[in-house]
Amino acid sequence: MRTLLAGLISLALGLVAAFAGVLHRAPTPWLPRPGPGPVGLWVADRAGGVIHGLDQDLFPVRALEVPCPVAVVGAGSGRLWVASALQDTRWGHHALALLNPDGQPIAGLPTGTVQSLHASHAGGVFVHHLDRDQGRAVLDHVGVHGLRTHVDHAEWFDAMASRGSQLLAATQDGWLTAYDLEHGSVPACEGAVPGPVSAIVAQPNCDDWWVAWRAPPRAGDRKWRGRLSRVTLVRGAQLEISETLRMPFLVRALLVSGPHLWALELDGARAQRIQVGTPGPHPIARLLDGPPVGAVALAGPEAGCIVFTAEALLALDGDTTCRTTQGMFQSISSVTSCTVDSTTLDPSPRSGP
Repeated sequence: MRTLLAGLISLALGLVAAFAGVLHRAPTPWLPRPGPGPVGLWVADRAGGVIHGLDQDLFPVRALEVPCPVAVVGAGSGRLWVASALQDTRWGHHALALLNPDGQPIAGLPTGTVQSLHASHAGGVFVHHLDRDQGRAVLDHVGVHGLRTHVDHAEWFDAMASRGSQLLAATQDGWLTAYDLEHGSVPACEGAVPGPVSAIVAQPNCDDWWVAWRAPPRAGDRKWRGRLSRVTLVRGAQLEISETLRMPFLVRALLVSGPHLWALELDGARAQRIQVGTPGPHPIARLLDGPPVGAVALAGPEAGCIVFTAEALLALDGDTTCRTTQGMFQSISSVTSCTVDSTTLDPSPRSGP
């Protein structure tokens, strides 16, 4: 009798488990998985020692073994700039290499502790790195043949972004300096916003940039307030602030995708999509996989973006809906699209490995 009862209980538990499994199946489990397309973006997995090539649907296509990759950025024509930690530590000496579409190095050179890479014109790259010997942050430009040009240095750069031969950098006091390599490495324009800068992105097809900064707390309040300003570069003159938006949170990263401006939360797990020129409120998506690290533009008519956390990618459509995810990574340090698009973000990683 006990044996029969145990058998019935086991059968019941098996049916419950099977039924629960049916409920958790994919929406279309009987359709074959589509074949992966060409590489659309590269993902640097720092802890895994791999740079993954994914298609636009986030299916894995290729994998390049690179020791401790800390930053990647596309160089056009399938080429890829990679910064790698030689000593397998975030704060040691790094090496910079340009890889061809087959993953073979074209050019390379040692460098300081790389904080971020930003695409430049003609396949070059702006390199923000730390010079430990001099105790300062350095901004260099490296061409496709490995020729290095010193651009500037400071005690620290809070944020920066590039567009073609131009780069806009912010120092700790909220001071903004614009550079244009077509006119030499001397500053082309300077100015300031009213608070510390946390993120910058270029507005395509014009001379404008969007700058996220922190406004001081009000009297009796301890919280900093998020602000977003449109800044115009006027060569040989001061930066001009044309408009300023109030943000619902402090901004960690900015991205332009189609007609939309995306802002990622600094200390939380939210992303806001802003329709430029349209009064708010603007839709906010809450990410469930942890605080976002950065984002790149999503190709196609959706005008969305691919947000990445430390361990996953989330593709958001233009209406802030999460279309698909990919979570095959150990520790994402940087993501870049295969096309040269310097309006996408490559954030400055500031945490250890």
